[in-house]
Amino acid sequence: MGSLKEIWSGVLSEFRLGEGTYGRGRGAEYARSGRVQKIEVGETAIDAKVAGQRLYATRLVIRNGRLSGRCSCPMGVQGDFCKHCVAVALVAKQQLLAGEKTPSAQPTDGMASARSAKKEKTAQVTQAQLRAHLMSWEKSALVDLLFKVACTEGKELEAIRFKLVAERGPDILTAHLREKLLSAAKTVAESSESGEDCDYGGRGRYGDDDELDNESDAAYTDADTCLKKLTGVLTTHPAQACAIRLLCEEALQVMDKQVDDDCCSENAHALVESLATLHVAAARQENPEPLAFAAKLLELDLTSPATAFGSSRKTYGRILGKPGLAEYIRLARAKWAALSDKQKREDWRLKRLVLELAEDEQNLDAVMAIKSAKLESLFDYEALAKSCCDMRRDDLAIEWLEKGLQKFTGKAGSHHRGTFSSERTFLAGLYIKAKQHERALALLWNNFEDHPYLETYRAVKAVADKLGSWTEWREKAQTHMKAHLAKVEPLAWGAARRDFAPLVEILLWEKRDGDAWAVAQSKPCNLEMLRRLAKQTAASHPEAALAVFRKIALDTLPGSGPNYDETVRRLDDWRRQLETMGRQAEFDAEIARIAVQYKTRRNLTAALRKKQWIG
Repeated sequence: MGSLKEIWSGVLSEFRLGEGTYGRGRGAEYARSGRVQKIEVGETAIDAKVAGQRLYATRLVIRNGRLSGRCSCPMGVQGDFCKHCVAVALVAKQQLLAGEKTPSAQPTDGMASARSAKKEKTAQVTQAQLRAHLMSWEKSALVDLLFKVACTEGKELEAIRFKLVAERGPDILTAHLREKLLSAAKTVAESSESGEDCDYGGRGRYGDDDELDNESDAAYTDADTCLKKLTGVLTTHPAQACAIRLLCEEALQVMDKQVDDDCCSENAHALVESLATLHVAAARQENPEPLAFAAKLLELDLTSPATAFGSSRKTYGRILGKPGLAEYIRLARAKWAALSDKQKREDWRLKRLVLELAEDEQNLDAVMAIKSAKLESLFDYEALAKSCCDMRRDDLAIEWLEKGLQKFTGKAGSHHRGTFSSERTFLAGLYIKAKQHERALALLWNNFEDHPYLETYRAVKAVADKLGSWTEWREKAQTHMKAHLAKVEPLAWGAARRDFAPLVEILLWEKRDGDAWAVAQSKPCNLEMLRRLAKQTAASHPEAALAVFRKIALDTLPGSGPNYDETVRRLDDWRRQLETMGRQAEFDAEIARIAVQYKTRRNLTAALRKKQWIG
């Protein structure tokens, strides 16, 4: 066996702050500020205590030739190489590697070397020697030592306490876990509400202030541990099912408002999901009285986090049975009927619930009554129309969409011209099903007028073909498009601008290559559209395509870099066209000129050599 330095030198010397794990910057601060305590370097592991929010036990080992770490902090428990592991690695590296290079660490003569070796030899205590020494202690002294260690190591002390509480009975154990679970759930919920785990505002989930993030992680770990222990209690003591179910409901109430926020932590979502899972298991074990449980379940649906009991009728269907489900539906509808019109618009949870009930029963009258209570935008009319379609009442869907479009088209402050394309397309599809092609064509033409592009052009053609009038509509469409594009003034270079690319795309789709080239060569057209035109018509219009490939490759070359992948792609388009036309020599000569002109651009030179275009 080699020296400790030989054992650890390989993996520690390769350890760099810039490699991958999140906490390395903070770990370096911990190492510099002296937070690493009681570091012990052994042949198989490096153990240390690191001071953070509490004193964490950290261990480094070598696995498959690489440095691996474990820590008692929340991140370390999950298997991450945390900042505490980073701190221990840096301190160990300094002691083992850098330490021997300092003058004070070098023996000055043979006697000093011998004294150093003797001191190291006497300082080494094997595990067998330590065990034999402890065996000689009195029992009371061992208990005192164990208690001190347990108080320092939070996990060991908690394990002892849990065992003592468990011995007092399952009801006492459940009560003990209740306090810990509710406290942890509150912390997770508060951190979610304050945005500590939110990615908004530029700071990620593990941002610079990761001590605050660790508080949420630690609370989630505690809550998850409680839930696992409660699952064990439920398995071994089924009589505790009711108490565990009620505890889950209480914890979900604690987290209610926070997990409905848009900015919600992963911890909060995960905890709600785990609580809901345990709640279902406890309810199945308990088998509560159906009518009372139906009332409780409805209350949970309306007050607990939306992600917890969103489909409770299906999740708890077997537990409720037919009488319980009937009671649940009766209570929900009674609550809805008791609300005022204003309350019905505002109580989105109850509205969603009674709407789902009506849709499950295919009760169109009830669905229409619920959805028509709030028709504040065209989207509301469209949603109502879709429900009518789902229940095979296309006639009603047409009626509601027509009302919506008539109400909101041109209405100041609600929508501007051109925002109704999806609703028009939806209604046009219904008209086509009803064999009302003229009305469908009128709507699709409105879409084309607002958005004269290939997609809307094709939609108009599909219906006009059915009516046998595409020739007239095609001429009308292209006249409109040319007039529309001619009104647009080209803007300054680099600004967003509208060009004739849509018309070129339409002509290309119609396989009118000559007309497409005529527009592209006489009107403004973006480079990407020109490239598509050249690639699709390279065989029928080789010289025009070659001119485009050359222009794109050479005109964009001065401003390209430092990554020349796109430059090479454009040059390759030009090369392949010349090769097809039997003029490869032109490309070779031009590449040689480019290599000389841009010889100071090393990345470009390397890219050209990689393609074997230059030597």
